[in-house]
Amino acid sequence: METAEKRQRGRPRAFHGPAEAASVQSLDRALRILSIVAEGSGLSLSEIAAQSGLPASTAYRMLTTLENHGMVEF
Repeated sequence: METAEKRQRGRPRAFHGPAEAASVQSLDRALRILSIVAEGSGLSLSEIAAQSGLPASTAYRMLTTLENHGMVEF
């Protein structure tokens, strides 16, 4: 009878890859949008999307979520 490998639980003990590989993409995107909004005033959705490199639909969803949490007024 074969023995099964014991599955690890919880967080990894160590991560030795680049920091970018351990980041959360949605959080990176939201922080990028917050930085853009903080630097400019009265930017349109199209301008925010262009500066962030995100599609307008993604930028809209991010801005709506940030607004729901009181982080931006959109």
